[in-house]
Amino acid sequence: MKKFIQQSSLAFLIVLTICLNSSALFSQWTVIPTGSTHPIRKIQFADANNVFALGDSLFIKSTDGGHIWTDLTASIAAVTYPTLDDLYFINKDTGFVYRSTITAEPYLLKTVNGGLSFTSITAGSISQGVNDMIFVSNTVGFLVGGAGGGIIFVKQ
Repeated sequence: MKKFIQQSSLAFLIVLTICLNSSALFSQWTVIPTGSTHPIRKIQFADANNVFALGDSLFIKSTDGGHIWTDLTASIAAVTYPTLDDLYFINKDTGFVYRSTITAEPYLLKTVNGGLSFTSITAGSISQGVNDMIFVSNTVGFLVGGAGGGIIFVKQ
């Protein structure tokens, strides 16, 4: 009888543990609204609080880990029509945004003030179709893609 009680107690503890942890096992994602109806195609955390995201005609930033978003699309529209393809931020202040369209010249844009303003920088012979980019400093970066799928070195 004592062995049966021990086995029953053990079974009860296992079932209780599974029940208590099932909420963590089957938890759902929480949708956080950005305040925009535009789809987001790329998102990057510069640090735990500063988050940048872009989409078609959209560039937004959060300074609280993604809970509240600020639309900074106008800061890019001042330089080019904001059809944006990729972004990479080195830190909360310095970042790069790439845009390419069929009908216009491709652009590599740089910000040094967290996306409040951008300048167009020369990036050599960029053809359309950059798939990804990474910057190892605020002056050296690599863009992958373009015509022939090559790598383009960028330095300003």
